[in-house]
Amino acid sequence: MTVRDIIKDCGGAPAIAGEIRRLRELEPESYPLAGVKAVYQWVHNGIPQWHWPVVMKLSGRTEREILQANRELKKSAPADKASRPTDSTPRRSSTRFAA
Repeated sequence: MTVRDIIKDCGGAPAIAGEIRRLRELEPESYPLAGVKAVYQWVHNGIPQWHWPVVMKLSGRTEREILQANRELKKSAPADKASRPTDSTPRRSSTRFAA
């Protein structure tokens, strides 16, 4: 079982985002907002723990199953991730504007 499977079992990203929006209207402080685009990112980043209750309700999955899917996602992440440049990677300075 994967994060993608769990999202599918919930009825898809729009269903999850809609349920979160509905619950947030009832208790704004209890539910962080997650739009459809954010839910689609879960396939790459994992399901945030604060959204597990909604996901469990919609999918019928347990905490253990969601945790396992998140762990499998982390295991399958590219091994060369550390070698990829990031915003904090020093860039070569340009001499174009040097005095």
